[in-house]
Formats: sequence, C-alpha cells, structure tokens
Amino acid sequence: MKPLLLTLSFLFLSFPSFGQSSERPETIVVPVSVIGEVSDSRKQILQNTLDDKLKEHFRLIPQDQFERVQDKVFEELDYEECTEDQCIVMIQEMLQVENLFHLQVISDEGDTQLSLKWVNLDEKRVEEDYCEGCKTRELRKRVGGLVDELVGVKKVVKEKVVKKLNKTNPKGLLYQGFRNGKLGWFKDKLKYHWTYVGEIKNDLPNGFGELKNYHGIYKGYWESGKYHGDGEFVFNNGRIYKGKWKNGFYDGYGRFSLNNGSYFIGDWKENREWNITKFDSNGEIIKKWVQGEKINN
Repeated sequence: MKPLLLTLSFLFLSFPSFGQSSERPETIVVPVSVIGEVSDSRKQILQNTLDDKLKEHFRLIPQDQFERVQDKVFEELDYEECTEDQCIVMIQEMLQVENLFHLQVISDEGDTQLSLKWVNLDEKRVEEDYCEGCKTRELRKRVGGLVDELVGVKKVVKEKVVKKLNKTNPKGLLYQGFRNGKLGWFKDKLKYHWTYVGEIKNDLPNGFGELKNYHGIYKGYWESGKYHGDGEFVFNNGRIYKGKWKNGFYDGYGRFSLNNGSYFIGDWKENREWNITKFDSNGEIIKKWVQGEKINN
C-alpha cells in the first residue's frame, strides 16, 4: 500500500487546480446507478443525456479508463476501507482528475427521483429533482436541469432575463403596512411600513421586484401582490429559500438552506415539505419526505 499512496500523493500535489487551464477541465462520470424498477434502455438514455450535457463544460474521461482504475483501487483497498468517499478520492487522484459526477435514479410506482452528485477536491454538492409519472423524455430534460443547477448555467441565464425585464418594464415604489387594522399596499408612507421597488399593476406588485420587510429581503417575481414564480428570500437569521413560489407560498421545486450548512431540496406544496430531501453540511441525506409524509431512511 505505501508505494501506491506515495505515488498518489505526488500526483495530487503536481496536478493543476481547477480553472488554471484555458481548456475545459476533465471529469469522471460514474455509471448511472438505479434503485427500483428502471429498464436498461431508460438507464442508458439517461447516461447518454448526462454525458452529452457534461460535455458542454468538461472533457470526459473514457469509461474503460475509469473502470481500469476502479478495479485497481478495489485491489489495493480492503472491503471495509473502500467507503464511497475514500474510493472516489483515490480514483480521482490516480486519474489526476479533479471532478466527478454521479447520477442516481430511484423509481417507485412510476415516480422518479433524480440525484446528481458533483465531487471535486474542495467540496461535494448534490442537486435533486422529483417527478411524478414522468416519461423518459421529461427525465432527460430534468437531468439537463440538474447539470445546469450544479455548474451554474441556470443562474446566469436567470440574471440576464431579470436585467432585461428591469430595463423594459415600468418600475415603481409601494409601501406595505397596516392601515385601519388591515395589511395592504399603499403609495404613501405609513408610520411603520416595508418598502417594495419593482413592477406594478393595479397598484400591486406584479412582475419582478424586491421587498424588504422585518423577515428579510425577497427578490423575485410577483402576481397580484404575492410572491409568485421564481424568487429568493434571504432571511435575517441567515436562512435562504430559492425556488418556486405560488400565491405567497413555497410551492414547486426549491432549495431551503439553513445557516448551519444543512439544506432541504425538492418539491414544496404551500410551504410544506412534499417531495423533499434534507442534507447535512457534508451533502449526506438526513431525512426524506414523499407526498408530504416523512419517511425513515
């Protein structure tokens, strides 16, 4: 074992860090793993989709090369030593590749959960999506969306759209507060009020805008005075929700991050965990909710 570890240490120290090369960085793509009834053809289609999407950002290590190194790691480590994280690190070091992606597909009674993990030398990140009764075509779109979430493309696209909307749509100023015991929106200041800046329709926030209130700051889309569409709420206590809203509630796909590093991700329904997975700060699963019911791991 010692000669191998010395070799790995040398490779690790001599390998250039992410971003130093002008070329696309390399990545390992672990074969898609499945739990439940997933046909071989669907599994291969999702694997091809993942590979094609990642090729937009990375140069993929050939699969046979990955498998040879994986076999070597299995030979060098005892079964008890070869935890997932330990084996992944050794494979990355032996191939001198900083990035690794792994897609897991879980199927249960026609519903599918997709979990895409990205491991590099600095951190491990996981994005998930849950789809009720989705066909393969829809799952392919969702795999692409998970790659965009992890790599950051989706965020850039949204920011460009927001900037365009802010330039082309009228903006205004409203105040939210209580008058005669009722919470409402007003054009004039109240003694105690919160401030909204953004698009307005029928004297209500409608379109894109930002509200600062005693909870924190919401920045995103509105409909008839309520959070509706894509938006982000940064709470004063450090918590952040980013995702879909409907009629003022978390509703749809989103991520709720806590200030201790743990986070919830998946589909919400009127602020309630619906098809949600909770992760700790290391990206390990803590809890799950399916159809609103908490299930045991």
